[in-house]
Amino acid sequence: MADDDLLYTAYGDGAGFSNSDTRYSLGFATVAGDPPTHTGQDFRSDADTPVGEGPNGIKASGLLMVDGVLYMFVRNYIVDRSFSNSRLAWSLDHGRTWVWANWYFADTFGCPEFVQFGNNYAGARDMYVYIASQANDSAYSWSPDIVLARVPQDRMADRSAYEFFAGKDSQAQPLWSSDINQRRPVFTDPNGTQRISMTYNAALRRYFLTSSHQDGSGNVHTPALGVFDAPEPWGPWTTVYYNDTWSEVPTYHHKFPTKWMSDDGRTMWLVFSGSGSASSGCYNCFVVRKATLTLNTDPPVTLTSSDPSPSPSSTPTSRTHVRDMTFEQGSLTGPDGADSLKGTVRGDLWFGDEFGPFLLHTDATGRVLEAPIPLPGVQSPDNPTLGSNTPNLPRSRGFEGMAISQNRKTLYPMLEGALTTDPDQRRRLIYEFDLTREQYTGITYQYHMEAADNSIGDFTALDQYRFVVIERDGAQGAAAQLKRIYQVDLRQVDAQGF
Repeated sequence: MADDDLLYTAYGDGAGFSNSDTRYSLGFATVAGDPPTHTGQDFRSDADTPVGEGPNGIKASGLLMVDGVLYMFVRNYIVDRSFSNSRLAWSLDHGRTWVWANWYFADTFGCPEFVQFGNNYAGARDMYVYIASQANDSAYSWSPDIVLARVPQDRMADRSAYEFFAGKDSQAQPLWSSDINQRRPVFTDPNGTQRISMTYNAALRRYFLTSSHQDGSGNVHTPALGVFDAPEPWGPWTTVYYNDTWSEVPTYHHKFPTKWMSDDGRTMWLVFSGSGSASSGCYNCFVVRKATLTLNTDPPVTLTSSDPSPSPSSTPTSRTHVRDMTFEQGSLTGPDGADSLKGTVRGDLWFGDEFGPFLLHTDATGRVLEAPIPLPGVQSPDNPTLGSNTPNLPRSRGFEGMAISQNRKTLYPMLEGALTTDPDQRRRLIYEFDLTREQYTGITYQYHMEAADNSIGDFTALDQYRFVVIERDGAQGAAAQLKRIYQVDLRQVDAQGF
């Protein structure tokens, strides 16, 4: 959390909260308010990286504000054609411009994350900043161990000031070494760790560690989650929550922001990337889920230096201050591609998604009522059911506009882009969807754009037959050549079917 009471976040391989036309490997946003009514706002930066998917572009692995300076570690920093490096940067203007360190980590700290404390680093345990990482070079592989480094708050840019956890002495106190080769793990999970985070819960005086782990599938990302707590960043750790199928789909980069912890510390909100639900229609979203903690009545027991790291396969409740953690169903609040929205006479909602494309059906509170409804015969590169099929709709060119009939019994979702297989790239298709039967009728209409590269802004019904279309080019301000509203009548069709 920053000094302006906002949460600063970064996104990768996405279009941000604004669903911009450009997908960024590294983009930035702020999040205001508290769940479930929080809002996100993108902002541009000189570190924006609009190229690179997966390991082919840098992505933020951690952000931290200390005394008004915003620090960032990026992963996938490429050196000698290898993306297995991480690099530090800092900003004096809340992320608009960045200064890059003249060094990088090439050993172990491949996905570093800052240990989080309070607003603007308030409530930190001492004058150091702590950095944790899975103990390997790549964010796309697994390591059984997590390692830890520290650096004085006023020397973060100085690589020679970094020290690495090197074990404990006979009094169970941490040992530190400036030699990275002397590093020792602060946590071990035989099932692997990946894209971890560590946050201090001040009310409970406990550190919470989150990590994905392997589920036997061999996949890079899994639906598994482990949550652990400890009195210090170096442990001893005990298991709070451990589940191979925490989510219906793979999720990653789980974090507990300190801003979203209750005063008594027993309620926290988990932020993660993914969806957490196969019925959401969104697979690269900013998602939050409420977590409620149950505490032991007995005080926590301190482990001795001879105690091994706990096996996450069991929950040693006799050793931990937190006895249990339960999650509520999450909510999608980020770049989920739901660009059009219409309400029915029953008060429920229908969203048009541009990345499937799908139609999404929710109640008035936003709770998903059923699985996303695909558009038959049309898939974009982001469609999670694409498999080995060839996409025939460009990315982010799904249902940008969607009209509803006056009697609110029929939806008319409209594609923003042309099908890649269509010889006429000015053609945009309008579909008819029966809300009573909840299925497409098979009837389609055609709209002819002024230019093939133009986009749809919105599509709205005036009456039973007449609609208005907002058509625009991709330019802004003085550079824009076309921003127009056209009226169309479904009863008037020319010889070409438009």
